[in-house]
Amino acid sequence: MHTDKPSVFIRVYRCSPSQKISDSPDDTSLKKECDRSIDRIKTRKAIPNPKSKMVLAQETLKQIGLVAKESGIAIKTIRYYEELGLLKASDRTEGGFRLFNSNVFARLSFIKRAQSLGLSLLEIKELLDVHDQGDLPCDHIKAKLNDKIAAIAYQIEQLQVLKLELEGLLSGWESVSEIPENTICPIIDPT
Repeated sequence: MHTDKPSVFIRVYRCSPSQKISDSPDDTSLKKECDRSIDRIKTRKAIPNPKSKMVLAQETLKQIGLVAKESGIAIKTIRYYEELGLLKASDRTEGGFRLFNSNVFARLSFIKRAQSLGLSLLEIKELLDVHDQGDLPCDHIKAKLNDKIAAIAYQIEQLQVLKLELEGLLSGWESVSEIPENTICPIIDPT
């Protein structure tokens, strides 16, 4: 039987001995005080390293069904995004359900906003890859949006040409009393 109860994982932060660790750190303060998380373990036991401090913090991972429910995005879509590399599941349950950490909501929101601006999933993946390498993709986004503006301008130009052609056809519209052979509509058939 499937339930959407969150799984609890332990995130291990390795900090240098000179870094001060608060008595009851939360995940956010640890990210500021320590280096990035280097390990995720499913047990509460950790082997201390004398050269560094190890701090345990709980991270709640959410099953794909709960992510879908909270984000309003279909499970099938989330799976597809994962297949394309837009999302990465942190782990899987024993039953095989995908587990995601809390950053999945920011990524889903970014994906949906970028799509609403006309970016393809392939373009969005390129931007997320830049982000995942530790860089801000803003310059890349600006270039993509400028490309979209140019494409829209071209489409507008083509639509204006089509509009003029349609207006020309309609302005010369006449009733046809005789239908020539092999003609569907003489007004729009090429002559």
